[in-house]
Amino acid sequence: MVEARVFASERTTLVRLAPVGLLKQSHLVLREGDTVSVTGFEVTGMQGDLLVAIEIRKGDQRVVLRDRRGRPVW
Repeated sequence: MVEARVFASERTTLVRLAPVGLLKQSHLVLREGDTVSVTGFEVTGMQGDLLVAIEIRKGDQRVVLRDRRGRPVW
């Protein structure tokens, strides 16, 4: 499972994305310093708060990771 730390609104949030295979298949390449837009929902677990990504956008690329109910599309 790929996770990334995203800095927004003066705070850093851990974002759970998807398995490596799905991101490779979508040709989404993320590098430190990239500008991205993430839509998702917050959850609190044993490892603390995180955002589970439903979709991620980088430039004109859009990758859907979960359906509207939060179920993975992979």
